[in-house]
Amino acid sequence: MERCLESVPSTLLVNYMKKVPYHLTEDDVRKHFKEEFFKTMQRKQEDVRSPKLASDVEEIVKAFKSCIISEANAIEQLNEHISPLIFVGENSPTVCKACNKGKCKQKNCPLKKGLNFKFDIMKDEYTK
Repeated sequence: MERCLESVPSTLLVNYMKKVPYHLTEDDVRKHFKEEFFKTMQRKQEDVRSPKLASDVEEIVKAFKSCIISEANAIEQLNEHISPLIFVGENSPTVCKACNKGKCKQKNCPLKKGLNFKFDIMKDEYTK
């Protein structure tokens, strides 16, 4: 089926916007974020209560108690399972303008540590 596209002069678009106004209020934004928050929270709660996560954590604890794995290894494995549930937000790249110029003087700069994404920074904070 062929789609028929029509060209609308931009002057008519202005008239259309005057006839059909669309206003975004603070309440609309608040409602949207609240809905998104509850969707994310519900999804993460389901993941936390999942039988797979419970069995994985139980296996790690049993292995640690029976001295099969070390404390550091147990912590690392638990972090691998739990970190995605704790992290909320977009996993965007880490940006340091000073590092890009080669003039960064921060001792704890995440890029100097090789932490290129926000999720990596969060994981590093929880492993300390």
